[in-house]
Amino acid sequence: MKRTTGDYNGDGIGDVATVYGYDDGQVALWTWLGTATGKFAAPLLSWKVAAGNWNFQRMTVSSGDFNGDGRDDVAAWYDYADGSDTLWTFTSNVQGGFNAPFPSMTRPAGGWSRSKDKPVTGDFNGDGRDDWPSSTDTPTAATRSGPSSRTPRVASATPWAPGTAPPGAPGTDDGPCRRLRRKRQGRHRPLVRLHRRT
Repeated sequence: MKRTTGDYNGDGIGDVATVYGYDDGQVALWTWLGTATGKFAAPLLSWKVAAGNWNFQRMTVSSGDFNGDGRDDVAAWYDYADGSDTLWTFTSNVQGGFNAPFPSMTRPAGGWSRSKDKPVTGDFNGDGRDDWPSSTDTPTAATRSGPSSRTPRVASATPWAPGTAPPGAPGTDDGPCRRLRRKRQGRHRPLVRLHRRT
């Protein structure tokens, strides 16, 4: 089971979504909707595929409101056996379940590797839709904006060695840092540190 959290039905209460890999090879996406009592409603099955289609072990899931409708969605990074990678988006519906996935981005073999990517979500460009930046052990980090099929945008092209401060961090000479706090729908967005080169 792989878990992620978000407000999938837009009621202001946090929910839980899980991707479950069955012993027979089937893969399913379930939602546990939160309630005002702090408990969860009975699980809701949104999506299920037969064995031989998706491999549970090759999926990395995260949540965010990628289409700006006020309900969180689920993004699934899938690492194919041939070395290619696809970012799939499951948009949420008013029941708190999810619609059929569609591909948001595809990278050919030799591009990115799921095992080397550390994705997070947040509205980093202030357009009201969450984005999907990914930090890798390569010299660049790329950002996806929303669920469309646009090419990832490189957010930082300056590498730094493990154990050292990133370029632009306090105490370095590579330019100032900006701290941004996003506020949407009465909730503060995560605090994000952006490194700006001068």
